[in-house]
Amino acid sequence: ASLGANLEAKATDGCTALVHATCSGQSEAVRVLVGLGADLEARGPSGWTALISAADIGQCEALRLLIGLGADLEAKDVEGRTALIHAAGNGKGEAVRLLAGRGADLGVRDARGRTALTLAFLRGHTGVVQLLATL
Repeated sequence: ASLGANLEAKATDGCTALVHATCSGQSEAVRVLVGLGADLEARGPSGWTALISAADIGQCEALRLLIGLGADLEAKDVEGRTALIHAAGNGKGEAVRLLAGRGADLGVRDARGRTALTLAFLRGHTGVVQLLATL
């Protein structure tokens, strides 16, 4: 960044270097990018932040790191889905437990009125449904 690099530049898929580093499990790159001033809340074309991207694929190490750096747990994508809703909808139980444990809102609804529990149920993720029912 000190040499003029644009940390918010987007690749052809519309995502920033921070999102790519997050999704590929490159924790040190995430730390460096954020340390240089990369925006934790920068969004791709679907409104996904790095935290939402990590939750969507169940990348728990990245979730812990991003939350520790201050990422917004309640950020929503263009469909109104939070990181918790993404994790639940994709059956990522460990990510659901982590996000809920850090204070993610279990009752938040997406643009279609669905909660994390509803989406997990609709997609057949029984383990996540059971987990959410006990939280």
